[in-house]
Amino acid sequence: MPIYQKALSKGKRFFYKFDLNGKIYRCNAIYLTKGEAKKAEAEAYQEADFRQRHPKESEDITLFKAINLRLDHIKSRKSTSYYNENRRYLKLFRDRMGDIPLIDISKIDIEALLLNTSQRLGINTVNAMIRCYKALFNFSGEYNPCKKIEFYPIDKKVKFIPSNEMIQAVLDISTSAQQDLINFILETGARINEALNLKGRDIGNTFVILYTRKSNNSNSVPRKVPKPDWLDKQMFPEDERVFKDWNEYPKFLDRKIRQLKQHPWGYHSLRHRRASLWSKDGKPLFEIMSLLGHTSLETTQIYLQLIPD
Repeated sequence: MPIYQKALSKGKRFFYKFDLNGKIYRCNAIYLTKGEAKKAEAEAYQEADFRQRHPKESEDITLFKAINLRLDHIKSRKSTSYYNENRRYLKLFRDRMGDIPLIDISKIDIEALLLNTSQRLGINTVNAMIRCYKALFNFSGEYNPCKKIEFYPIDKKVKFIPSNEMIQAVLDISTSAQQDLINFILETGARINEALNLKGRDIGNTFVILYTRKSNNSNSVPRKVPKPDWLDKQMFPEDERVFKDWNEYPKFLDRKIRQLKQHPWGYHSLRHRRASLWSKDGKPLFEIMSLLGHTSLETTQIYLQLIPD
């Protein structure tokens, strides 16, 4: 389906418009790239198709029913973490409002909940709630009291990147297997789940193949990154995981950082570090985007930060 663009005072923006069984769906011109608009269009198409195949039993659909339908939709199409986050925010909404018709919920009701939450849990949580509630009403029908609610302003912070000395201090108190995992992410910029899923057959002579799965039902997308010199293909059977000591998120790094009383950082900080070092070495932005497995340049630019010599 085509993506459209519109010239605005703040620059060129993209939007989608599609026809599903005779009904036109479109969005405002808010996306910076065609890729972002295309992704949003795919999600909107899925939700519109789901709504048409599961019509409301009545016009006065209640909040509880809307929440259950929305969560069923998310659970079947999105990641577990995304589902759990939405379930948490929708529970706050349900507990405050009760099981009333959606049409009776006003913008004032939602803003009161958001204000209360901002004082307790912070602005980042509030903005995540706004996204969640907007999606709930968009999914449930045309009426959306969140439509005019703006996101809370946030002071953007630069991602903390650990120094060589901090990383070495952690390596010095790590086991051999732990050192290999840290060094692999340091040199490849891999996501932690990509590293844990690496198998012997994914190791080539000069590269390794990493697989990314954006959500539960999406296909794994492969990409090649340079192979660390110390990683020997001959050491691993084809179907054996390279980092087989862990079946879930390894927590040893957090414990060691606390033990050393360092500023908090994690595996993703090493990914930011690798992106910044590639930029410092003069790699083109598009190449870095490809190596990181990003779908938009805007995301890659967030990763690029200056690292002192």
